Amino acid sequence: MNKWISLFVVLSFAVGVGAAVNAQETTSPEAAFEEMAAKWAEVWNSGDMEGLAALYTEDADFIGIDGKVHQGREAIVKSFADLAETAFKGAQVSIERTHIRQIKPNIMVGDSAWEFTGGPEVEGQTPPTKGTSTVVVVNQDGKWIITSHRSRVPPPMPTAPE
Repeated sequence: MNKWISLFVVLSFAVGVGAAVNAQETTSPEAAFEEMAAKWAEVWNSGDMEGLAALYTEDADFIGIDGKVHQGREAIVKSFADLAETAFKGAQVSIERTHIRQIKPNIMVGDSAWEFTGGPEVEGQTPPTKGTSTVVVVNQDGKWIITSHRSRVPPPMPTAPE
């Protein structure tokens, strides 16, 4: 009986140590950011606004391409849901990381280029299809999550006079 108890204790300890080591293994900041961007695109493209909400901290802030500030997860997701039903209805997004900087072990700032395709025309104009975003992400309980998000559409380049 004591032999089985000892074996159980040893195995339990080994499993616990293995889990702790696995929890400490971290991916590179670049890989973590790539995974987050891929997840953001995946949940947008599926129309999963609850999944989108899960990518933001409760107190996150977002400034959209229209310059409006949205404070808190609920307001952010409502703004995305509104876009998904209007200017970007049916649109699919792709995201490409352009720059990443790890500020502290649990804080990263990342820039990306995004492109929406397949959106409808609104008032005779197609929606902006390409832009950039900057996000600040924090690691909470081993999960990278967005705490600040800025999206913008670059102004058109000036054209030369004819």
